[in-house]
Amino acid sequence: MTRLYLSMSNEEWLHLAQHAYAECRTPKEQARYLLRGALGLTGNDVQTSPNANRVAVDSEAQRDAVANQLCP
Repeated sequence: MTRLYLSMSNEEWLHLAQHAYAECRTPKEQARYLLRGALGLTGNDVQTSPNANRVAVDSEAQRDAVANQLCP
């Protein structure tokens, strides 16, 4: 499986996380969902890695901002 890395501002990360959690997805799953939609791919016909549900953030500030926005 190929990995894709994106640089995101804090504002972009917050919006991605908010939309993801509103749709019961992790931010990583939401980004993948949006990319697949933009590419015209549908369905769940690709394999996911064992760590597909793990979400990494680049900084404690991003993690804290997401937590504060979603769980006041």
